[in-house]
Amino acid sequence: MEFKGFIISYWEAIDEITSPPGENYNYGISAPIDARINMVVVPFTFQTYIDELTVLINLSAISMRRVDDCCYEGSKSQICRWIV
Repeated sequence: MEFKGFIISYWEAIDEITSPPGENYNYGISAPIDARINMVVVPFTFQTYIDELTVLINLSAISMRRVDDCCYEGSKSQICRWIV
């Protein structure tokens, strides 16, 4: 069975994955993506998130294919929202 939905994290969820919060930010970035969460909510430290995500992609710690999947599912969601 394949899930056909779009999954969004809750507010600042990646900071709460580790204990204490934010202890291993790289893990906090990669774990949700590996878990097939399509969008994470990073309201304040988004530039740090983007920079660290880019590093993880360049190191092949996160596959570009998975990022592409997230973007594809997100774009479908946006399109559906405007149609409805």
